[in-house]
Amino acid sequence: VDTEVALSGVLHQAEPFERAALVCHPHPAFGGTMETALVVALCQGLAAAGTTALRFDFRGVGRSTGRATGGQEEHLDVLSCLDWLDQRAGMEPHLVGYSFGAAMALSALSRGGRVASACCVGLPTVTITHHDDTVTRLQDVASSGQRLLFISGDEDQFSDPAWIEQTLQGPDVTVETLVGQG
Repeated sequence: VDTEVALSGVLHQAEPFERAALVCHPHPAFGGTMETALVVALCQGLAAAGTTALRFDFRGVGRSTGRATGGQEEHLDVLSCLDWLDQRAGMEPHLVGYSFGAAMALSALSRGGRVASACCVGLPTVTITHHDDTVTRLQDVASSGQRLLFISGDEDQFSDPAWIEQTLQGPDVTVETLVGQG
């Protein structure tokens, strides 16, 4: 475990400031960074709507130190950023993850991360379904009453909205499927 990891990030300040959010990027092995177009657009849109948004690079990506672990330790980065944002904002932040970032966001929630709500865009179900312990942890998060929104395209080869709807049920879980989108 990397004990000394310094994460690089960009804070999009909202005026007026009403909420805070953390946005997590897709898998770095496939080019995902905090500069991914959707991540930047999400942060800009959140800031325009009154939500100060933090985007960051996971360990071993960009100017963040440490070594990438392919999802074994990246949830620690999410927890660290949530704590940093919570301390500065004085409120539980919202959490947004895109693809790998969505998986790491949920992994952080399953390990005690506290947020006002979480939105998972393109959760990579093709990798999650092979790990029973991961599925069980995610089911626990979904059934806990945590506000969760899952957004997937019906043509996304990595994210199956039907699997999400059937497997991650809970009192405040919403699944939105974008028709004709990959």
